[in-house]
Amino acid sequence: MTVLTLGSKGKRSQYDSQNAKKTSDFLRDLRKLAYSGTAIWQTLVPDVSDRDYLRAQLSGQAKIQISRTTAATFPWSLVYDIERDPDQDATLCPLVQDWDTNRVLLDGYPPTCPLGDQGKHRLNVVCPYGFWGFRHLIEQPLPVRSGSLRQEIRVAQQAQAAASGSGTLADPGLTKRHFTALNDCLAKRFKMVRCDTREALQQAFADPRLPLAYFYCHGKSEPKADIPTPYLEIGDGVKISPGAFAAWHADGGWGPEHWRDTAPLIFLNGCGTANLLPGDMLTFVDAFAGLHAAGVVGTEIPVSQAVAAEVALSFYRRFAGPENASVGEALRKTRIDLLRKGNISGLVYTPFCSMDLALAQ
Repeated sequence: MTVLTLGSKGKRSQYDSQNAKKTSDFLRDLRKLAYSGTAIWQTLVPDVSDRDYLRAQLSGQAKIQISRTTAATFPWSLVYDIERDPDQDATLCPLVQDWDTNRVLLDGYPPTCPLGDQGKHRLNVVCPYGFWGFRHLIEQPLPVRSGSLRQEIRVAQQAQAAASGSGTLADPGLTKRHFTALNDCLAKRFKMVRCDTREALQQAFADPRLPLAYFYCHGKSEPKADIPTPYLEIGDGVKISPGAFAAWHADGGWGPEHWRDTAPLIFLNGCGTANLLPGDMLTFVDAFAGLHAAGVVGTEIPVSQAVAAEVALSFYRRFAGPENASVGEALRKTRIDLLRKGNISGLVYTPFCSMDLALAQ
């Protein structure tokens, strides 16, 4: 997946200035990803009876809840459940056979392939809707010690949203434009506060009314006491490790009721040539779960700075805008918006929360 989005060296965006790809390159990506996704599907569900059952239950759009029992990641959005014979050539679904004409059919964000009846989606057919990430709502909820999984984020009057950015991203101008656009996006519901220092970020997390926290930064890792430790790089090289948040909680005496009434959705938008591994990202997810956050959205692989900016704005315009979309719908529509441009990067964003989580009206 990284090769398709950032090239063989993982350092250069494979998309143009509009985060789009020409049709021939997009179809090549789709074929490659479908081949890999089939291998994931067959490894995940090796028994043919189980595959038949799941395929019947998941023929339309469904909500799939994943329970994590170990600190391991799995690319659920990349699962491709249209059967493939690896020794046979693939056939394109009618939706993508004439992609330049048919991509407009995605404008209404259909839950399943709008031309599925023609393609029949038989053996060896390649279609974007064969991927779970384009067809289904997949949730990996944070563990809940007591009560029920959060479905809404209560927003207090004059609530402040925390936003942290890295000063070392490749395009400082893009970073500035991104935060300006993000501020405009959130202004009707929140005051966005930049938190590019350790002190400012700690103060923001100390707020029991914090509804959102956003990180547009590098994710890296380094040895500390000979232990590989992931960290987020914000501001001018400020390093924030997962353990910092629990330490702030204990030192500040925030207590177990700190985020009882309002708990934030935290967006880890790792961009550039980040080198966090999927397991490192889960370390941050577990750290925020320990603080009783409402949820976390993060990337499983690094994405380009421009794609990261577009994904965040598209997501927040739906989640925090007039549509008041849930996390699931906001993310799915963001993925479809990118797909229309021949961009499959939306599949690398993973929500660790209820798909129904939304801001309270």
